[in-house]
Amino acid sequence: SFCLSIIKKYYNIIGLDPATTENILSSGQNENIQRDAFMRALEYAYQTNPQETVALASYFSSRADDYDGLYDAVVKINRHAESSVDPDEWYQHALKMYPKKFDPTSSNNFTSFDAFDINIRKYFFASLYGQLAVLQRDIEILQELPEAINGRGKVIDNSVAFDTFLNIIQTLQNELMPENEHSAYTFEIYQNYKQQIQMMDDTKLSSYKKENYPEHARAMDHLKKTLKNLSEERLNEDDFVSDARDASAINTALINLAKNTYQNCVRIKQENTAMYFSDMERYAYEILKHENVAKVIRDNLQEVMIDEFQDTSKLQDTIIEMIASPNCIFRVGDTKQSIYRFRQAKPALMRSKLNESEKIVEETIDTSRQSAKIILSRNYRSDARII
Repeated sequence: SFCLSIIKKYYNIIGLDPATTENILSSGQNENIQRDAFMRALEYAYQTNPQETVALASYFSSRADDYDGLYDAVVKINRHAESSVDPDEWYQHALKMYPKKFDPTSSNNFTSFDAFDINIRKYFFASLYGQLAVLQRDIEILQELPEAINGRGKVIDNSVAFDTFLNIIQTLQNELMPENEHSAYTFEIYQNYKQQIQMMDDTKLSSYKKENYPEHARAMDHLKKTLKNLSEERLNEDDFVSDARDASAINTALINLAKNTYQNCVRIKQENTAMYFSDMERYAYEILKHENVAKVIRDNLQEVMIDEFQDTSKLQDTIIEMIASPNCIFRVGDTKQSIYRFRQAKPALMRSKLNESEKIVEETIDTSRQSAKIILSRNYRSDARII
């Protein structure tokens, strides 16, 4: 709503038709435009690069007329591009992540896992992080269930193993998605991840009889299957390198298709003087690039307060920086509670600002500091008077 208010007031700065601000697309209408834009881009791809496009389509489906999987991939890619400050630059960087053709003499090559672009490694490690979160939840479910008794009348106790598992998971998650990215996302970290997963899978856990404790048995079965699946998903470095080289041509075709789809979307919405919610941030950003407009807004804001900052995208954070005067931004968040990665939230933004700021406690706030990290160690919502 804040971005829309900027657009309604300063639309002429970027030559936007004012009718656009009154024609906000529904999610269904936006979906139809995306589909139309995708099919136009796909048709163009078949005309200009038929061989690569056929290979790309077959990668997502064996049926010649099935493009649903490919369409979903394009939509996900474009969401990331749209949330960046410069979508064109984002697409260019994505293309450079994979060399167009393997050349042993080129520096832009996949010779080892650690030579991959950091974003490729980061996304891979993020998927491992998510798998650990599932494993953690499986353990927590079992811990929350009431005690169970075995055939000898003794309590079935896996508490020591579960506590060990949770400690391992916490350590691995910190290694996979560290606050300080220096020396992060290495193959050595992945090897340690594999070893720890294998160790947990090899640990013998006491089982439950299904007829006596069906809920316990289901939960334990799910935990063991999760561990088994994770332990079997093991790749060596040669597999990574080989797969990446094979995916190079596919990636180039996919990114070009996504970029053309995005450009078609922009064009179609402009032709229909319409915009979707995600377009509001883009238009507001383009307006605020004119410093005279940004200054007018900045001079009228004494404080800028952001809640749930861990769920902020790069584009949103850039807009915040453009409208805020120095030392007037107050951000509140918890990186462990980030739930909007699918909306391109970047918890790393908050982690980077935490690393840049000097830690202080609540009782010693000094407003003269340019940047400060305040640890809110007390949970005021759990105060006895409130409860």
